Amino acid sequence: MTDYYTTYRASDSCDEETRNTVASLNDCPLSEPLDSTVATCVELGVGADLYDAAGFRRGWVRADGSYAVT
Repeated sequence: MTDYYTTYRASDSCDEETRNTVASLNDCPLSEPLDSTVATCVELGVGADLYDAAGFRRGWVRADGSYAVT
């Protein structure tokens, strides 16, 4: 399975702790497998954008765990 660089997105309705966690995750982007990103999104209730190593957007993950990749 392909690894992606992920940018997490907290919604306006997220609490401060979740927003801080998302900011921390986005500060040090690491290449991670899709299933790990999906689990993080579901656990935190946030969305994410998926990028390849060259920086091209390759998909997204929703807070409910649904996703699409190209």
